[in-house]
Amino acid sequence: MHQLTSDDEGFNLLELMAVLAIIGIILAIAIASYTIASDRAGSIACASNRRELDNAAQLFLNEHSGQPTDLGDLSPYIRNFDRTRHCPADPATELTFDAATQSVSCPTHGG
Repeated sequence: MHQLTSDDEGFNLLELMAVLAIIGIILAIAIASYTIASDRAGSIACASNRRELDNAAQLFLNEHSGQPTDLGDLSPYIRNFDRTRHCPADPATELTFDAATQSVSCPTHGG
């Protein structure tokens, strides 16, 4: 019969728990960083869409000598209008156009 000695290979329970705790901490930090980066990327993409729609409104104004009344008026000036008119962070949310101020805003991100 084999007797266990202190020279035997392998981890004891305490060492294994310490390794798992360290891995858990690293994963928690990584997931938090990913969430923050993902939210920030969505916000930046939304700002880019708003800027593109604002530029399209300026093009409309220059060509028609009148101001657009809604987002639909801007569709000829944007290649992928259906995707641009929605917030990338929340595709179910459509950007809004205020004809009085000629500005585009997002219900999710403001702006």
